[in-house]
Amino acid sequence: MAGTLAGILAEAAARTRFDEAPAEVRERVEFLVADVLATAISGGARRDVTAMRRIAGTGDGAATLIGEGRGVPAATAAYCNALGVAAEQLQDGHRLAKGHPASHLVPVLLALGEESGAGGEAFMSAMLAGYEAGVRIGIATGGTPPGVHDIGTWALVGAAVAGAHLLSGGKAAVIQSAIRIAGASPQAFDTETVFAGRSASHLALASACQSAVMASYAAVAGFDAEEDVIERHWLVHSAANYDSSAIRSSLDTNGSWKEYLVLGGYVKIHPACAHLHGAIDAAVSLGDQGRIDPREIDNVVVSTYAGAAAFDDREPGDDLRARFSLPYVVASALANGRLDENSLPEGAIGDEAAAELAKRVRVSATPEMDSGYPAGRPAKVEVHLFSGRTLLGEWSLPRGDGTRALLDPEVRSKPRRLLAGKVGEQSADRLLAEVSGLARGGVLALLSAELRRVRLG
Repeated sequence: MAGTLAGILAEAAARTRFDEAPAEVRERVEFLVADVLATAISGGARRDVTAMRRIAGTGDGAATLIGEGRGVPAATAAYCNALGVAAEQLQDGHRLAKGHPASHLVPVLLALGEESGAGGEAFMSAMLAGYEAGVRIGIATGGTPPGVHDIGTWALVGAAVAGAHLLSGGKAAVIQSAIRIAGASPQAFDTETVFAGRSASHLALASACQSAVMASYAAVAGFDAEEDVIERHWLVHSAANYDSSAIRSSLDTNGSWKEYLVLGGYVKIHPACAHLHGAIDAAVSLGDQGRIDPREIDNVVVSTYAGAAAFDDREPGDDLRARFSLPYVVASALANGRLDENSLPEGAIGDEAAAELAKRVRVSATPEMDSGYPAGRPAKVEVHLFSGRTLLGEWSLPRGDGTRALLDPEVRSKPRRLLAGKVGEQSADRLLAEVSGLARGGVLALLSAELRRVRLG
Protein backbone atom coordinates (compact mmCIF):
# COMPACT_ATOMS: atom_id res chain seq x y z
CA MET A 1 0.00 0.00 0.00
CA ALA A 2 2.60 2.51 1.05
CA GLY A 3 4.66 2.40 -2.14
CA THR A 4 2.28 4.47 -4.24
CA LEU A 5 1.33 8.10 -3.64
CA ALA A 6 -2.21 7.05 -2.79
CA GLY A 7 -0.81 4.59 -0.29
CA ILE A 8 1.57 6.91 1.52
CA LEU A 9 -0.99 9.69 1.70
CA ALA A 10 -3.62 7.29 3.01
CA GLU A 11 -1.30 6.02 5.74
CA ALA A 12 -0.47 9.56 6.86
CA ALA A 13 -4.12 10.61 6.75
CA ALA A 14 -5.17 7.57 8.76
CA ARG A 15 -2.75 8.55 11.52
CA THR A 16 -4.09 12.10 11.69
CA ARG A 17 -5.93 12.92 14.91
CA PHE A 18 -7.20 16.40 15.69
CA ASP A 19 -6.71 16.05 19.45
CA GLU A 20 -3.03 15.17 18.94
CA ALA A 21 -2.26 18.22 16.79
CA PRO A 22 -0.59 21.35 18.24
CA ALA A 23 -2.87 24.03 19.66
CA GLU A 24 -2.20 26.46 16.80
CA VAL A 25 -3.20 23.79 14.27
CA ARG A 26 -6.43 23.02 16.11
CA GLU A 27 -7.19 26.74 16.27
CA ARG A 28 -6.63 27.16 12.53
CA VAL A 29 -8.80 24.17 11.62
CA GLU A 30 -11.64 25.40 13.85
CA PHE A 31 -11.39 28.85 12.29
CA LEU A 32 -11.50 27.43 8.76
CA VAL A 33 -14.69 25.50 9.52
CA ALA A 34 -16.27 28.75 10.73
CA ASP A 35 -14.89 30.72 7.78
CA VAL A 36 -16.16 28.33 5.10
CA LEU A 37 -19.54 28.04 6.81
CA ALA A 38 -19.78 31.84 6.86
CA THR A 39 -18.84 32.18 3.18
CA ALA A 40 -21.37 29.47 2.28
CA ILE A 41 -24.16 31.32 4.07
CA SER A 42 -23.12 34.74 2.78
CA GLY A 43 -22.81 33.60 -0.83
CA GLY A 44 -25.83 31.35 -0.42
CA ALA A 45 -28.04 34.41 -0.07
CA ARG A 46 -27.32 35.50 -3.65
CA ARG A 47 -30.30 35.31 -5.99
CA ASP A 48 -28.66 32.98 -8.50
CA VAL A 49 -27.43 30.61 -5.79
CA THR A 50 -30.83 30.61 -4.09
CA ALA A 51 -32.55 29.78 -7.37
CA MET A 52 -30.16 26.90 -8.10
CA ARG A 53 -30.43 25.57 -4.56
CA ARG A 54 -34.21 25.40 -4.79
CA ILE A 55 -34.11 23.67 -8.17
CA ALA A 56 -31.37 21.15 -7.30
CA GLY A 57 -32.14 20.65 -3.60
CA THR A 58 -34.55 17.76 -4.05
CA GLY A 59 -35.11 14.56 -2.11
CA ASP A 60 -35.29 13.73 1.58
CA GLY A 61 -32.31 12.99 3.77
CA ALA A 62 -30.41 13.75 6.96
CA ALA A 63 -28.05 16.43 5.59
CA THR A 64 -29.07 20.07 6.01
CA LEU A 65 -29.84 22.15 2.95
CA ILE A 66 -28.58 25.44 4.39
CA GLY A 67 -31.03 28.27 3.90
CA GLU A 68 -34.08 26.06 3.38
CA GLY A 69 -34.50 24.48 6.81
CA ARG A 70 -34.81 20.90 5.62
CA GLY A 71 -32.81 17.77 4.99
CA VAL A 72 -31.69 16.21 1.72
CA PRO A 73 -29.29 13.39 0.71
CA ALA A 74 -25.64 14.11 1.54
CA ALA A 75 -24.48 14.41 -2.09
CA THR A 76 -27.23 16.95 -2.77
CA ALA A 77 -26.46 18.92 0.39
CA ALA A 78 -22.74 19.06 -0.37
CA TYR A 79 -23.46 20.31 -3.89
CA CYS A 80 -26.01 22.95 -2.92
CA ASN A 81 -24.21 24.20 0.19
CA ALA A 82 -20.99 24.60 -1.78
CA LEU A 83 -22.63 26.82 -4.42
CA GLY A 84 -22.19 29.98 -2.35
CA VAL A 85 -18.72 29.33 -0.90
CA ALA A 86 -16.74 30.92 -3.76
CA ALA A 87 -19.56 33.02 -5.22
CA GLU A 88 -18.30 36.22 -3.57
CA GLN A 89 -14.60 35.35 -3.88
CA LEU A 90 -14.20 35.11 -0.10
CA GLN A 91 -13.20 31.44 -0.02
CA ASP A 92 -10.09 30.16 1.75
CA GLY A 93 -6.99 29.03 -0.09
CA HIS A 94 -3.42 27.82 0.02
CA ARG A 95 -1.00 29.94 -1.98
CA LEU A 96 1.73 27.32 -2.51
CA ALA A 97 -0.76 24.63 -3.48
CA LYS A 98 -2.72 27.11 -5.64
CA GLY A 99 -6.24 26.14 -4.67
CA HIS A 100 -8.95 26.14 -2.02
CA PRO A 101 -8.75 23.15 0.33
CA ALA A 102 -11.08 23.95 3.24
CA SER A 103 -13.76 25.26 0.89
CA HIS A 104 -14.11 21.74 -0.50
CA LEU A 105 -13.81 19.97 2.84
CA VAL A 106 -16.49 21.67 4.91
CA PRO A 107 -19.52 21.10 2.63
CA VAL A 108 -18.52 17.44 2.24
CA LEU A 109 -17.93 16.81 5.94
CA LEU A 110 -21.05 18.65 7.05
CA ALA A 111 -23.17 16.52 4.76
CA LEU A 112 -21.53 13.18 5.51
CA GLY A 113 -21.19 14.00 9.19
CA GLU A 114 -24.89 14.75 9.57
CA GLU A 115 -25.82 11.61 7.69
CA SER A 116 -23.51 9.42 9.79
CA GLY A 117 -24.07 11.11 13.16
CA ALA A 118 -20.43 12.14 13.52
CA GLY A 119 -18.90 13.56 16.66
CA GLY A 120 -16.60 16.53 16.86
CA GLU A 121 -13.31 14.64 17.10
CA ALA A 122 -14.12 12.50 14.05
CA PHE A 123 -15.23 15.56 12.08
CA MET A 124 -12.16 17.64 12.92
CA SER A 125 -9.72 14.77 12.42
CA ALA A 126 -11.17 14.16 8.96
CA MET A 127 -10.96 17.88 8.22
CA LEU A 128 -7.27 18.02 9.15
CA ALA A 129 -6.43 14.80 7.31
CA GLY A 130 -8.14 15.95 4.12
CA TYR A 131 -6.49 19.37 4.24
CA GLU A 132 -2.97 17.99 4.72
CA ALA A 133 -3.32 15.30 2.04
CA GLY A 134 -4.96 17.61 -0.49
CA VAL A 135 -2.48 20.46 -0.11
CA ARG A 136 0.43 18.09 -0.62
CA ILE A 137 -1.05 16.90 -3.88
CA GLY A 138 -1.66 20.53 -4.83
CA ILE A 139 1.96 21.47 -4.24
CA ALA A 140 3.11 18.44 -6.22
CA THR A 141 1.02 19.50 -9.24
CA GLY A 142 3.01 22.71 -9.76
CA GLY A 143 -0.20 24.40 -10.90
CA THR A 144 -2.83 23.24 -13.37
CA PRO A 145 -2.54 22.84 -17.17
CA PRO A 146 -3.29 25.91 -19.32
CA GLY A 147 -6.98 26.72 -19.31
CA VAL A 148 -7.81 24.53 -16.31
CA HIS A 149 -8.91 26.25 -13.10
CA ASP A 150 -7.72 24.80 -9.80
CA ILE A 151 -11.20 24.44 -8.24
CA GLY A 152 -12.25 20.81 -8.39
CA THR A 153 -8.79 19.42 -9.07
CA TRP A 154 -6.52 18.41 -6.18
CA ALA A 155 -8.87 19.69 -3.46
CA LEU A 156 -11.48 17.18 -4.66
CA VAL A 157 -9.02 14.41 -3.83
CA GLY A 158 -8.41 15.98 -0.42
CA ALA A 159 -12.16 16.10 0.21
CA ALA A 160 -12.44 12.42 -0.72
CA VAL A 161 -9.72 11.69 1.85
CA ALA A 162 -11.72 13.57 4.47
CA GLY A 163 -15.00 11.87 3.61
CA ALA A 164 -13.48 8.40 3.67
CA HIS A 165 -11.67 9.19 6.94
CA LEU A 166 -14.97 10.23 8.53
CA LEU A 167 -17.05 7.32 7.25
CA SER A 168 -14.46 4.62 7.98
CA GLY A 169 -13.15 5.87 11.30
CA GLY A 170 -9.76 6.59 9.77
CA LYS A 171 -9.04 3.27 8.03
CA ALA A 172 -6.07 3.57 5.70
CA ALA A 173 -7.33 1.02 3.14
CA VAL A 174 -10.63 2.87 2.69
CA ILE A 175 -8.91 6.26 2.46
CA GLN A 176 -6.51 4.88 -0.14
CA SER A 177 -9.40 3.64 -2.28
CA ALA A 178 -11.08 7.05 -2.05
CA ILE A 179 -7.88 8.73 -3.25
CA ARG A 180 -7.65 6.34 -6.18
CA ILE A 181 -11.31 6.72 -7.12
CA ALA A 182 -11.12 10.51 -7.03
CA GLY A 183 -7.80 10.39 -8.87
CA ALA A 184 -9.25 8.26 -11.65
CA SER A 185 -11.78 10.93 -12.62
CA PRO A 186 -10.13 14.37 -12.63
CA GLN A 187 -12.19 17.49 -13.24
CA ALA A 188 -10.99 20.30 -15.49
CA PHE A 189 -13.15 23.40 -15.13
CA ASP A 190 -12.60 26.22 -17.62
CA THR A 191 -10.36 28.98 -16.24
CA GLU A 192 -11.84 31.70 -18.44
CA THR A 193 -15.36 31.03 -17.18
CA VAL A 194 -14.09 31.69 -13.65
CA PHE A 195 -11.88 34.68 -14.43
CA ALA A 196 -14.58 36.30 -16.57
CA GLY A 197 -16.85 36.30 -13.51
CA ARG A 198 -19.45 34.01 -15.07
CA SER A 199 -21.99 32.62 -12.63
CA ALA A 200 -21.43 29.06 -13.88
CA SER A 201 -18.14 29.19 -11.99
CA HIS A 202 -20.16 28.61 -8.79
CA LEU A 203 -20.81 25.10 -10.09
CA ALA A 204 -17.14 24.07 -10.14
CA LEU A 205 -16.77 23.83 -6.37
CA ALA A 206 -20.26 22.36 -5.99
CA SER A 207 -19.58 19.60 -8.52
CA ALA A 208 -16.26 18.75 -6.87
CA CYS A 209 -17.89 18.44 -3.45
CA GLN A 210 -20.61 16.18 -4.81
CA SER A 211 -17.99 14.01 -6.50
CA ALA A 212 -16.00 13.77 -3.27
CA VAL A 213 -19.08 12.53 -1.41
CA MET A 214 -19.65 9.82 -3.99
CA ALA A 215 -15.96 8.82 -4.01
CA SER A 216 -16.16 8.45 -0.22
CA TYR A 217 -19.27 6.27 -0.49
CA ALA A 218 -17.68 4.17 -3.22
CA ALA A 219 -14.55 3.55 -1.16
CA VAL A 220 -16.59 2.42 1.83
CA ALA A 221 -18.64 0.17 -0.46
CA GLY A 222 -15.46 -1.55 -1.67
CA PHE A 223 -14.89 0.10 -5.04
CA ASP A 224 -11.30 0.81 -6.10
CA ALA A 225 -9.14 2.04 -8.99
CA GLU A 226 -5.62 1.29 -10.17
CA GLU A 227 -2.94 1.51 -7.48
CA ASP A 228 -0.77 4.07 -9.27
CA VAL A 229 -3.59 6.23 -10.64
CA ILE A 230 -2.41 9.44 -8.93
CA GLU A 231 1.09 9.44 -10.41
CA ARG A 232 0.23 7.70 -13.69
CA HIS A 233 -3.04 9.42 -14.59
CA TRP A 234 -4.18 12.20 -12.27
CA LEU A 235 -0.91 14.14 -12.03
CA VAL A 236 -0.27 13.75 -15.75
CA HIS A 237 -3.65 15.17 -16.78
CA SER A 238 -4.29 17.63 -13.93
CA ALA A 239 -0.85 19.12 -13.28
CA ALA A 240 1.22 21.71 -15.07
CA ASN A 241 4.60 20.56 -13.83
CA TYR A 242 4.23 17.79 -11.30
CA ASP A 243 6.89 16.60 -8.90
CA SER A 244 5.77 13.62 -6.83
CA SER A 245 8.87 13.90 -4.64
CA ALA A 246 7.22 16.94 -3.06
CA ILE A 247 4.75 14.54 -1.45
CA ARG A 248 7.27 11.98 -0.28
CA SER A 249 9.65 14.58 1.14
CA SER A 250 6.83 16.13 3.20
CA LEU A 251 6.51 12.99 5.33
CA ASP A 252 8.78 11.90 8.19
CA THR A 253 10.42 8.50 8.52
CA ASN A 254 7.29 7.10 10.17
CA GLY A 255 5.15 8.20 7.27
CA SER A 256 3.40 11.01 9.15
CA TRP A 257 3.23 14.70 8.25
CA LYS A 258 6.55 16.46 8.94
CA GLU A 259 4.65 19.69 9.50
CA TYR A 260 1.09 20.91 9.28
CA LEU A 261 0.64 22.83 6.04
CA VAL A 262 -2.72 24.17 7.19
CA LEU A 263 -0.78 26.90 8.98
CA GLY A 264 0.39 28.18 5.60
CA GLY A 265 -3.09 28.67 4.17
CA TYR A 266 -4.89 31.94 3.68
CA VAL A 267 -8.19 33.58 4.56
CA LYS A 268 -9.60 36.28 2.32
CA ILE A 269 -10.79 39.57 3.77
CA HIS A 270 -11.21 41.17 0.33
CA PRO A 271 -13.98 39.78 -1.95
CA ALA A 272 -11.73 39.34 -4.97
CA CYS A 273 -9.52 36.85 -6.76
CA ALA A 274 -6.56 35.99 -4.52
CA HIS A 275 -4.07 37.20 -7.15
CA LEU A 276 -5.31 40.76 -6.58
CA HIS A 277 -4.91 40.86 -2.80
CA GLY A 278 -1.35 42.18 -2.70
CA ALA A 279 -2.39 45.20 -4.77
CA ILE A 280 -5.56 45.71 -2.71
CA ASP A 281 -3.58 45.69 0.52
CA ALA A 282 -1.10 48.16 -0.98
CA ALA A 283 -3.96 50.46 -1.99
CA VAL A 284 -5.67 50.24 1.40
CA SER A 285 -2.37 51.00 3.14
CA LEU A 286 -2.26 54.37 1.41
CA GLY A 287 -5.11 55.48 3.64
CA ASP A 288 -2.51 55.73 6.40
CA GLN A 289 -1.07 58.69 4.48
CA GLY A 290 -4.39 60.54 4.63
CA ARG A 291 -7.82 60.32 3.00
CA ILE A 292 -7.63 60.26 -0.79
CA ASP A 293 -10.31 62.05 -2.78
CA PRO A 294 -10.61 60.12 -6.08
CA ARG A 295 -11.34 63.41 -7.88
CA GLU A 296 -7.81 64.53 -7.02
CA ILE A 297 -6.20 61.48 -8.65
CA ASP A 298 -4.75 61.95 -12.11
CA ASN A 299 -3.80 58.31 -12.65
CA VAL A 300 -2.78 55.15 -10.85
CA VAL A 301 -0.06 52.68 -11.83
CA VAL A 302 -0.17 49.14 -10.44
CA SER A 303 2.99 47.08 -10.86
CA THR A 304 2.73 43.39 -10.04
CA TYR A 305 3.67 39.87 -11.12
CA ALA A 306 2.39 38.53 -14.43
CA GLY A 307 -0.26 36.26 -12.94
CA ALA A 308 -1.97 39.22 -11.27
CA ALA A 309 -1.38 41.71 -14.09
CA ALA A 310 -3.47 39.57 -16.43
CA PHE A 311 -6.64 40.76 -14.64
CA ASP A 312 -6.68 44.11 -16.43
CA ASP A 313 -10.38 44.77 -17.03
CA ARG A 314 -11.02 48.50 -16.56
CA GLU A 315 -14.78 48.40 -17.06
CA PRO A 316 -16.32 45.33 -15.43
CA GLY A 317 -20.06 45.16 -15.98
CA ASP A 318 -21.22 43.61 -12.72
CA ASP A 319 -19.99 42.57 -9.29
CA LEU A 320 -18.82 39.11 -10.39
CA ARG A 321 -16.55 40.53 -13.08
CA ALA A 322 -15.41 43.29 -10.72
CA ARG A 323 -14.04 40.67 -8.33
CA PHE A 324 -11.56 39.75 -11.09
CA SER A 325 -10.73 43.31 -12.18
CA LEU A 326 -7.44 44.60 -10.78
CA PRO A 327 -8.15 48.21 -11.88
CA TYR A 328 -11.57 48.20 -10.28
CA VAL A 329 -10.67 46.64 -6.91
CA VAL A 330 -7.67 48.97 -6.54
CA ALA A 331 -9.83 51.96 -7.47
CA SER A 332 -12.50 50.92 -4.98
CA ALA A 333 -9.92 50.43 -2.23
CA LEU A 334 -8.46 53.89 -2.92
CA ALA A 335 -11.85 55.60 -3.15
CA ASN A 336 -13.25 54.03 0.01
CA GLY A 337 -10.20 53.14 2.09
CA ARG A 338 -11.28 49.50 2.14
CA LEU A 339 -12.53 46.58 0.06
CA ASP A 340 -14.68 44.23 2.11
CA GLU A 341 -17.81 42.10 1.95
CA ASN A 342 -20.00 45.20 1.62
CA SER A 343 -18.08 46.78 -1.26
CA LEU A 344 -19.63 44.89 -4.18
CA PRO A 345 -23.43 44.67 -4.15
CA GLU A 346 -24.89 41.76 -6.07
CA GLY A 347 -25.60 42.28 -9.75
CA ALA A 348 -24.08 45.74 -10.20
CA ILE A 349 -21.01 47.83 -9.57
CA GLY A 350 -22.79 50.50 -7.55
CA ASP A 351 -19.74 52.67 -6.88
CA GLU A 352 -19.54 55.37 -9.54
CA ALA A 353 -16.41 56.99 -8.07
CA ALA A 354 -14.53 53.68 -8.16
CA ALA A 355 -15.82 52.84 -11.65
CA GLU A 356 -14.63 56.18 -12.99
CA LEU A 357 -11.26 55.93 -11.27
CA ALA A 358 -10.74 52.39 -12.59
CA LYS A 359 -10.53 53.84 -16.10
CA ARG A 360 -7.41 55.75 -14.98
CA VAL A 361 -5.66 52.71 -13.50
CA ARG A 362 -2.84 51.27 -15.59
CA VAL A 363 -1.55 47.78 -14.81
CA SER A 364 2.05 46.85 -15.48
CA ALA A 365 3.46 43.32 -15.46
CA THR A 366 6.82 43.68 -13.75
CA PRO A 367 9.25 40.79 -14.46
CA GLU A 368 11.27 41.33 -11.28
CA MET A 369 8.14 40.74 -9.25
CA ASP A 370 7.55 37.33 -10.84
CA SER A 371 10.15 35.82 -8.53
CA GLY A 372 8.08 36.98 -5.56
CA TYR A 373 5.21 34.63 -6.45
CA PRO A 374 4.13 32.14 -5.10
CA ALA A 375 6.13 33.05 -1.99
CA GLY A 376 3.90 36.15 -1.86
CA ARG A 377 1.70 38.29 -4.10
CA PRO A 378 3.93 41.34 -4.61
CA ALA A 379 2.44 44.59 -5.85
CA LYS A 380 3.22 48.31 -5.93
CA VAL A 381 0.53 50.98 -6.25
CA GLU A 382 1.56 54.48 -7.34
CA VAL A 383 -1.09 57.19 -7.05
CA HIS A 384 -0.33 60.33 -9.03
CA LEU A 385 -2.33 63.37 -7.90
CA PHE A 386 -3.14 66.41 -10.02
CA SER A 387 -1.19 68.43 -7.46
CA GLY A 388 2.00 66.68 -8.55
CA ARG A 389 2.27 64.62 -5.38
CA THR A 390 2.79 60.85 -5.66
CA LEU A 391 1.69 58.31 -3.07
CA LEU A 392 3.33 54.89 -3.01
CA GLY A 393 2.08 51.68 -1.42
CA GLU A 394 3.83 48.30 -1.59
CA TRP A 395 2.79 44.88 -0.36
CA SER A 396 3.98 41.29 -0.60
CA LEU A 397 2.26 38.72 1.65
CA PRO A 398 -1.47 39.58 1.79
CA ARG A 399 -3.28 40.01 5.06
CA GLY A 400 -4.93 36.77 6.07
CA ASP A 401 -2.11 34.67 4.62
CA GLY A 402 0.44 32.61 6.52
CA THR A 403 1.12 31.54 10.07
CA ARG A 404 0.23 34.86 11.71
CA ALA A 405 -3.01 35.45 9.81
CA LEU A 406 -5.34 35.08 12.79
CA LEU A 407 -3.53 37.82 14.70
CA ASP A 408 -5.15 40.36 12.36
CA PRO A 409 -8.41 41.51 14.05
CA GLU A 410 -10.16 42.00 10.70
CA VAL A 411 -9.29 38.45 9.67
CA ARG A 412 -10.30 37.06 13.03
CA SER A 413 -13.70 38.72 13.00
CA LYS A 414 -14.58 37.81 9.41
CA PRO A 415 -16.83 34.76 10.08
CA ARG A 416 -18.96 36.64 12.57
CA ARG A 417 -19.23 39.71 10.32
CA LEU A 418 -20.39 37.62 7.38
CA LEU A 419 -22.84 35.60 9.44
CA ALA A 420 -24.27 38.56 11.32
CA GLY A 421 -24.84 40.37 8.04
CA LYS A 422 -27.02 37.52 6.72
CA VAL A 423 -28.65 35.84 9.75
CA GLY A 424 -28.33 38.40 12.54
CA GLU A 425 -25.99 38.65 15.49
CA GLN A 426 -27.72 36.17 17.78
CA SER A 427 -27.84 33.43 15.16
CA ALA A 428 -24.23 34.18 14.19
CA ASP A 429 -23.12 33.75 17.78
CA ARG A 430 -25.02 30.48 18.16
CA LEU A 431 -23.54 29.06 14.96
CA LEU A 432 -20.00 29.98 15.95
CA ALA A 433 -20.52 28.59 19.44
CA GLU A 434 -21.51 25.23 17.96
CA VAL A 435 -18.48 25.22 15.65
CA SER A 436 -16.34 25.86 18.72
CA GLY A 437 -18.14 23.05 20.54
CA LEU A 438 -17.46 20.71 17.64
CA ALA A 439 -13.75 21.45 17.95
CA ARG A 440 -13.94 20.50 21.63
CA GLY A 441 -15.44 17.09 21.08
CA GLY A 442 -19.11 18.04 20.84
CA VAL A 443 -21.60 16.58 18.41
CA LEU A 444 -22.43 17.79 14.94
CA ALA A 445 -26.15 17.49 15.67
CA LEU A 446 -26.07 20.73 17.69
CA LEU A 447 -24.57 22.66 14.78
CA SER A 448 -27.08 21.00 12.45
CA ALA A 449 -29.95 22.23 14.58
CA GLU A 450 -28.69 25.82 14.24
CA LEU A 451 -28.19 25.40 10.49
CA ARG A 452 -31.79 24.24 10.13
CA ARG A 453 -32.90 27.62 11.54
CA VAL A 454 -31.10 29.60 8.84
CA ARG A 455 -33.25 31.03 6.07
CA LEU A 456 -31.75 32.57 2.94
CA GLY A 457 -33.38 34.20 -0.05
